[in-house]
Amino acid sequence: MWVTAKVTTLSQVNAIYIHTHTHTYIHTYIHTYIHTYIHTYIHTYIHTYIHTYIHTYIHTYIHTYIHTYIHTYIHTYIHTYIHIYKPSRVWKPAYKTRKHGSVIVIHSSSLRTPTSLTRVNICGQLVETSPVIRDLGFNVDTNLTMTSQVANVCRSAYYHLSRIAKIRDSISTTVCKSLIHGLVTSRLDYGNAILYGISDRHMHRLEMVQRSAARIVRQIRRGDRQSMTTILRQLHWLPVRKRIDFKLLVLVHRAIYNGTPEYLAALLRRHTPPRSLRSAGGLLLEVPRVNLERFGRRAFACAGPTLWNKLPRNIRDNSNITQFKKQLKTLLFST
Repeated sequence: MWVTAKVTTLSQVNAIYIHTHTHTYIHTYIHTYIHTYIHTYIHTYIHTYIHTYIHTYIHTYIHTYIHTYIHTYIHTYIHTYIHIYKPSRVWKPAYKTRKHGSVIVIHSSSLRTPTSLTRVNICGQLVETSPVIRDLGFNVDTNLTMTSQVANVCRSAYYHLSRIAKIRDSISTTVCKSLIHGLVTSRLDYGNAILYGISDRHMHRLEMVQRSAARIVRQIRRGDRQSMTTILRQLHWLPVRKRIDFKLLVLVHRAIYNGTPEYLAALLRRHTPPRSLRSAGGLLLEVPRVNLERFGRRAFACAGPTLWNKLPRNIRDNSNITQFKKQLKTLLFST
């Protein structure tokens, strides 16, 4: 019984040893060597390396490239080059410095400036006459043809249009419209009432500037056959000639209902028929008689009432300036 018990004990010991040694060795090998090594290799080398590569190299590099190079470059180009670069060309008017100023003698193109008027004595100072003078940003010539003013507007507008066209593919339509309104359209509209009655040749040059701006906004090539009238209507842009009429009519409306500015309101007189007529209460203005077609018809006292009397009565009777502009713009688009 003792021997059997001892053998049984040795067998159990061997079994326990084999089980313990084998299981522990295999478990340690699997857990320590295989599991830990593979886990460490996968987690440390593959996962961390790939994550670091993707996050650091690709994501950060692409994000930095897009944000720094493309976005910052385009923003810097628009802000610095268009708005700041060459400020004398963009904003500063090209005034010509003269010692004692200059005087202009306005006359018809069929006449010549007399030789005796090449210099004018003003307060003891001899002031030379000039064929073109610049005042409040306008170039006025002796014949009031506005040739120099139209040339300067077109040159400045095409200068900015060429710069905007180079970055058109990198900006949205909204940004492009904002740039064109701020740099091109504002120059076409600045004081455009003085351009009323200019020749068709000069008006065509201004219209070509507006059409070029519309092509850049809509990304239309010059050779594409599309109606520019339809494109301008889609952009809700009035043609240049109608923009001039719009400005004059707004000035007349303010002079009638608000009395401002006073120097323009003093030039307008209401039409009073000699006998009782239906047109007596239609708020019509008197159109003065003029002798010179080129100069007289273009004066505000004549051009303003002429355009005002052509408006429908419901538009003339509207004293609200905001509603008047909406109705007037709708009328000009429909005609």
